[in-house]
Amino acid sequence: MDIRTSRYEPSARSAVVEFQQLLWSGGPDGNAAYLDWKYAQNPYLNDRYLLLAWEGDELVGMVGGFGACWQHGGDRVVLPCIADTVVAPDHRGGPLFGRMLDELTGMLRADGVPWLLDFGDQRAAPIMVMQGWQSVGPWAIATAERSDGAATGRLWAQARERELRAPRSGARIRTTATPEADLFREFGALAERNARATHIRHVRDAEYLSWRARNPLADYFYLTAHSDGLAGYLVGHRTRVDATDGHTPTTIVECEAVDDGVWLDLVEAAAGVLPGTTVLIWTRDIGADQRSSLPSLGFAHDEPSGRLTRDWHLPNLLVRSTGAEVHPDWLTGLHDPSRWDLRAVCGRSWR
Repeated sequence: MDIRTSRYEPSARSAVVEFQQLLWSGGPDGNAAYLDWKYAQNPYLNDRYLLLAWEGDELVGMVGGFGACWQHGGDRVVLPCIADTVVAPDHRGGPLFGRMLDELTGMLRADGVPWLLDFGDQRAAPIMVMQGWQSVGPWAIATAERSDGAATGRLWAQARERELRAPRSGARIRTTATPEADLFREFGALAERNARATHIRHVRDAEYLSWRARNPLADYFYLTAHSDGLAGYLVGHRTRVDATDGHTPTTIVECEAVDDGVWLDLVEAAAGVLPGTTVLIWTRDIGADQRSSLPSLGFAHDEPSGRLTRDWHLPNLLVRSTGAEVHPDWLTGLHDPSRWDLRAVCGRSWR
């Protein structure tokens, strides 16, 4: 039977919610809430780049391009990121995945969007490179392992009942799962002060941070350092569809501070109180002193080897030109790793 593709329409909602159990695993209510959050409530882009593949009346494939906002200096632009890619088991290994990517790229080209980004499953990278994608990574991570994930869940609950004293900076470290809007604004202001204006980076303002916090299939864990005002903050992310003693890591998706001492205090506190058997942090764009100090905090570095079969688990960014005119000029050459500051971007933070 021939396969046809279509843009997402509300009439396909129930089919998408059921089909995405293969990936999202949130059940009918969780999947429906996640679909609404990621596309209908997205502050940058709606569901116009959500592409479905049908075999008769059966949904057999889906790929989404959801809105992400990028910044260079004071300029901002929305470049969609691939997400929520699922192919039905009977069609895996065939041409459907590549066809959906090609059609999504064509949709973006027709709308004048010059690039499509992917921070997703790197096991698909070889196929994507053959289709014209270029790789910005992979890059290194650092992980801290804990033997009892269930116990770490209790540690987080206990940490929320007291204030921690930072050993290096003397700052007061507090934990919360529900920051107030004013605190999100302070986060955004500190991130902007620390930003590398000559690099492309993800926008982190109160609008984005509050939207991200509403992800119905994720839990976020916030640590803040205070010394005559906000001295730093750290955000941990964990999926809600895996138990705290499950295999999914708890990822530090952001850590910003006024100096290295506060940064290290926050990461050390996070390694002690965040739930999960593994705490993970990207190390691509952190400072040299921060990076070299991580082993003393219980983290082990995991560096790329240059072998795809070994490095598939490491983070990567794949970029594909759509063929549309590139504007503004700072969007040229996005395949160059030196163009990016990816400290606060992690695929898991969107899932």
